[in-house]
Amino acid sequence: MKRHVRLIAAGAVGNAIEFYDFLIFGYLSLQIGEAFFPAGDGVAAILASLAAFAVGMLMRPLGGLAFGLLADRGTRLRALVTSAAMIAVPTFVIGLLPGYETIGVLAPILLVLLRVIQGLSLGGEFPASLVYLVESAPEGRRALFGSFATAGATGGMLLGTATCYVTASLLGPEAMLDWGWRIPFLLSAVLTIAAVLLRRALLRDDHTPPHVTQPVATVLRQNIPGLAGVFFANILTGTTSFVVFMFIVPWLMQAAGMAYDDALAVNLQTLILLFFAMPLAGLLADGIGHRRTALLGVAGLLLGARPLLAMMRSGDPMLDTLGEAGLACAFALLVAPMGPLMTGAFPAHARVTGIALAHGSAVGIFGGLAPVVVQYLMREAHDVMAPAHVVIGASLISGASLLLARSWQASARAEAAHSPAQAPRATGPASS
Repeated sequence: MKRHVRLIAAGAVGNAIEFYDFLIFGYLSLQIGEAFFPAGDGVAAILASLAAFAVGMLMRPLGGLAFGLLADRGTRLRALVTSAAMIAVPTFVIGLLPGYETIGVLAPILLVLLRVIQGLSLGGEFPASLVYLVESAPEGRRALFGSFATAGATGGMLLGTATCYVTASLLGPEAMLDWGWRIPFLLSAVLTIAAVLLRRALLRDDHTPPHVTQPVATVLRQNIPGLAGVFFANILTGTTSFVVFMFIVPWLMQAAGMAYDDALAVNLQTLILLFFAMPLAGLLADGIGHRRTALLGVAGLLLGARPLLAMMRSGDPMLDTLGEAGLACAFALLVAPMGPLMTGAFPAHARVTGIALAHGSAVGIFGGLAPVVVQYLMREAHDVMAPAHVVIGASLISGASLLLARSWQASARAEAAHSPAQAPRATGPASS
């Protein structure tokens, strides 16, 4: 039991760092845009800032590929230690980076470069930790254990929201715009040090044999259905993560006229709910079936996105919280069973690589670009409900992929049947 707690903590903490870093960048897009891009149109500055955010997201598949190779050809934990150690530097340096008024055009260039490095280092974190948790789970608890990877990410979002909220409340809008936005970036170093120390402690006990294989070749030759299935299934994951739980703060400010700290408070309460909902959804998925639970989440987002976001336009904090809470519950049902669904799509010796390529590409492309698309539609098409329309479109695509989950897991099951020595254990077929 004690080791289970330690491995869950080790697996979850890196995702906490990842989403803390990405979330504060999204929350502080206004301040970052003002600091690093030429003065002028405020909305254009936000778009430029979100574009810099998207650049980091788009680098995730390449980083995922590199860390996938390390995890599949070395050990899962060694990849996790390396990724945690590399996460801190770009985020911390952003907090120290001089702005446009100080160093001119070099400021946005360096910002984008740091985002590229950050995207590369973060690309392998989620797939390696997810696979590590699912493979370490007791029988019948794979969704529960896998849910802690996303719960860790939610904890990072929660911590990022709380940090921005406290900083903004204490300093006020003027100081926050001037220099206060740097504080959340600098504080990320504390969380990263804790992650490295925790994972190094587990690494001493890690005796997993290296998997001397060609994981990329295996995935590309034999697991194209798995790659496609996991990619399309996670379009909704990436879109919802960054539209509903990151871009929602600037959206509430623009669509509902809420103050910055009030919008942060609404999101903070929702993230607390999501943090506890994630393992409960994992337990439910282990009980009634992984695919069935994920499809319930898709249905909730498909049918609930527009009415719940319309509710949030009222500007009433209670209605705003209820609306986002409904979206959070549907998101938990979608994401909690994704761990066993995705690991079941690839053979054990290429599992991290496969998930890194497919999941990283989907989240990187659609999650990274979704806030930019939403902001553009709000500005150019005057579509204030753009977040709902983006989520609905993603729901249709991912729902179709999840309906076909048994078929895109078939190649991995067939290969596992012919390769019984490829430890760790396979995760089995998708549940109904």
